[in-house]
Amino acid sequence: MTIQGNIPRDPAEPKPALNALLGEALRNGADLINTEMALLRAELASNIRQVALGLALFLFSAVFVIIALGLAIDALVVWLTPVLGSPANAAIACAAGAALIALLLFFVGYRKVRVDTLYPERTASSIRSDAQMLKRKVTS
Repeated sequence: MTIQGNIPRDPAEPKPALNALLGEALRNGADLINTEMALLRAELASNIRQVALGLALFLFSAVFVIIALGLAIDALVVWLTPVLGSPANAAIACAAGAALIALLLFFVGYRKVRVDTLYPERTASSIRSDAQMLKRKVTS
């Protein structure tokens, strides 16, 4: 009786053929990949549900913020009415202030998302310097 590794083998048993071993290895590899893919699908489905819930909560919070801002502006109109003489003047002043804040936020946001601000300057510079270094190494 010969011993392969730690497993005793009966000498009367025929040795498994190489193609049978390869086939079994491929089946085991495919089973492993299928199992990992099933785990990935389940995990992604769970993560997508969490993201959807988070987005829904963001949406609902945005609705409540808009309502709160409307009420705050309404209260500001009521408060400014005696100072500015009429509800129309107070409403115009509040609308102008809100429009100014909205424009300011718009332009700040626009500057943040312009295409030229998204260009990866440091990475491009690093790649250029790496290319120059490789060129020097090749030519020397």
